Amino acid sequence: MTTAPKLKWREVAISQIDVPREYVRKQPNDDADKALAASVKLSGIHQPLAVIPSAQGRFTLVKGTRRIAAAEENGLDKVPVIVNFPPPGTTGKALKDYRNRLRFILDSKRQDLTPSQEVAVIEEAQRTFKLNNKEIAALLGWDPATVTNKKRINHYAKPIRAAIDNGEISLHHAFALDGLRPAAQVKVFSEMRSEFLSESGRKVQGLVRKRYAPSKHPEMWDAPDKSAEKISKRVTKRKQLIQVRSTPVSAKELDSLNSDLEMLQTEFEDNKAMIEHANVLLQRVGVIHRAVSNDETLLDYVSAKWPEHVPALERFSELV
Repeated sequence: MTTAPKLKWREVAISQIDVPREYVRKQPNDDADKALAASVKLSGIHQPLAVIPSAQGRFTLVKGTRRIAAAEENGLDKVPVIVNFPPPGTTGKALKDYRNRLRFILDSKRQDLTPSQEVAVIEEAQRTFKLNNKEIAALLGWDPATVTNKKRINHYAKPIRAAIDNGEISLHHAFALDGLRPAAQVKVFSEMRSEFLSESGRKVQGLVRKRYAPSKHPEMWDAPDKSAEKISKRVTKRKQLIQVRSTPVSAKELDSLNSDLEMLQTEFEDNKAMIEHANVLLQRVGVIHRAVSNDETLLDYVSAKWPEHVPALERFSELV
């Protein structure tokens, strides 16, 4: 089973990095390459290259061909990299497959994809590299349930997918159309558009079940009996939960709850302010961290002076 790559940011000599022949760009973009070279000359390389370790202390490039070229053009000897460690025992063709899979994922994560496009990338990766939902989720840093839910977008008619991609409705709102035939999905969405755009996903689900119940509109459902049974179970379970939670509350208890709520709200605002302050500090510390990480003399000094802090420094490199 594929595991999520273990990441560590460091600087290595360009001479130690091997660029696979298939990754060399066959059609350079002169304007973009010149702009990148000018940027590197002005402020260095901000986005580390992705590499995997190879034999005798060398590395194989996964992503960053243009950045290496720009660094060489500016006379740089070293570049920042993130070292991705394959699962133990990965060699030969399996190592090449791992490298290609990682490159594919890095490409897809850098793009601003719509939900439909994102699912298309996920499914293409699964077909190409024979990954299940759990494995693709590990590479993307998601929960497996997230992959399963995202892929549900393919269950909906084209106009519904377009509404999700355009940000009109969320995928959670679209769950209200589960079990309906494609034409019926379009009909329901068209007739209830205002509710879909103004109400919560849970509220919309209840409204759709009530207005277009499978028992009253069986022609709109793929499996009316099965859908009716499923809806009935959900409604029953929700009623049971509501009944359990609806125990009487005295005036005194209500006052106490309101007092607790005010206190929690105050704590929430305080914590929010602390988080915002921490984010500012993180950005400032990130500059210092990059300076230390990119200078071998400083890095050696920190390791010798405060060896107990080196693990924390390495963990922090994943955040900045």
